[in-house]
Amino acid sequence: YANAIQYALSDKTKVGLGILQAALLIGISGDFLLREMPWGLNTFLWILMVSATFIGLTYSQRREFLNKETLMLHGALLFFAATFLYRASIPLLLLNVLAVFTVAAVLTLPSLKLNPKFSGVSHYLLGFVWSGINLLISPFLLVFNDIKWSGSSDSKWSKTVFPAIRGLLIGLPLLLVFGALFMGADAAFEGLIKRTLNIDTGEIFGHLFLIIFLSWIVAGYLRGTLYGSLIPDQFFKRDSNTETTPKLNWREFNSSWLPSSLNLGKIEISIIWGLMNLLFLTFVIVQLPYLFGGFEYVQNTENVKLADYARRGVAELGLVTVLVLPVLLIGHWFINRENKATEKLFKIMAGIQIGLLFVIMLSSAQRMILYTGSYGYGLTLERFYAMVFLAVLAAIFIWFAGTILSGYRPKFAWGMLWIALFTLGILNITNPEDFVLKTNIQLMQAGRDFDVQYNTHELRDDAVPRLIEFLPNLSERQRCDAENGLNLLDNQTKHGWRLINWNSARWKAKYALDSYKQQNGLQGNWVKNCYQLYPEQSNTR
Repeated sequence: YANAIQYALSDKTKVGLGILQAALLIGISGDFLLREMPWGLNTFLWILMVSATFIGLTYSQRREFLNKETLMLHGALLFFAATFLYRASIPLLLLNVLAVFTVAAVLTLPSLKLNPKFSGVSHYLLGFVWSGINLLISPFLLVFNDIKWSGSSDSKWSKTVFPAIRGLLIGLPLLLVFGALFMGADAAFEGLIKRTLNIDTGEIFGHLFLIIFLSWIVAGYLRGTLYGSLIPDQFFKRDSNTETTPKLNWREFNSSWLPSSLNLGKIEISIIWGLMNLLFLTFVIVQLPYLFGGFEYVQNTENVKLADYARRGVAELGLVTVLVLPVLLIGHWFINRENKATEKLFKIMAGIQIGLLFVIMLSSAQRMILYTGSYGYGLTLERFYAMVFLAVLAAIFIWFAGTILSGYRPKFAWGMLWIALFTLGILNITNPEDFVLKTNIQLMQAGRDFDVQYNTHELRDDAVPRLIEFLPNLSERQRCDAENGLNLLDNQTKHGWRLINWNSARWKAKYALDSYKQQNGLQGNWVKNCYQLYPEQSNTR
């Protein structure tokens, strides 16, 4: 019996390896064929490769699935694929593509123990759903459950080579994502990468993405048509009555119930976070002159302008900061915590990444301060909330280091929740709109332009009292524009008279505006043509 199980596992491993090899070959071929537009012969050849691989695997592993009905479906699949050879009507080709997808979905029904010939419409819809699920999940199961990478636990191949390959497969996509964000965030870093690699990074990313995407969906589809279960055998155990019961404990939801092949070891951790830390360190080294050389360094550096530097990279660096947290959380979830050396290595690598991330966050904060300060373009609600969000993330990463990296993971979510709630409470007390307006007024007093359009049209009731108080300090043309904006706001705001609709901010805004209208003899709804009244005064930004 044990020999039979070992043989079955070995046979399943061979099938899994065959699917992986075929999917990778089809993915590379798809990158070569499908990039040429408009589609024609290339599309037919690619679908022919998928169909031939499907038939070959079915014949060798699940011959019972290869019957008259499935052969007819393959014939229909190739027929609609061949329409790309002799039809050019876009609507017609779109319908043909839909037919190809439909046939491919119906071909998955035998794995669900359904005969396509005797299945109903609901079963065909199930085929679509089943195919979609397999495209997402099956490649994971193929690599980490179906394929037994070694027959012996003492194999050097299983202890070194395959963990290294797996680490590269996980680490390289992360490296590409964060590398692209850093290149978009900083021109100097982008130039360094391009000079170092001397390649068209955009084209390389495009090829890699298409190959990985096509290989992924083909592997998921082929695996789904051969095996009818998405749940690995390791998820179940047999009790004394030989009944199969799940061994999941949702109160202790961690990676302990996963197959050991899904856990990350020292080699994977070293490769994944080693590559990411190297990328982060390179970016930090490029940023150091900006951080410690002052704004003058940016202004005096060739091809790096102050305004471009301030605008560029704020969104990209913010996205980097956001993405690091789920990467660290997921990575920590998958490590083998029974191995203390592995957990210690992760803590070291994660600690280094958080340290480098704080330097990057400092660079992002500096850009935001430059963008909104006396050399920039004033403060807006979007920029204000971006800085607050950056501060919240900094607090969360400190909490991450104090809990998860210190062995107190269960406390992390609770603390993160309260960091967010406390920050939100502070924002409600401080009145962000009033703070933005106050900051812009201070910048105007320091010599910067005052954006009347934004401060009267984008800022709402919370900022009205301060704006009305400041109106006498504006020029006649600016005050005219501001009054038009306040009139528009007054007309758009519904001031209910019932107590149930009472709001302090709206009440204060209406009281201040009514007082201003009475003092200046403004009755009802007014609209002034500021250009005709003050043609000699140019408008502000």
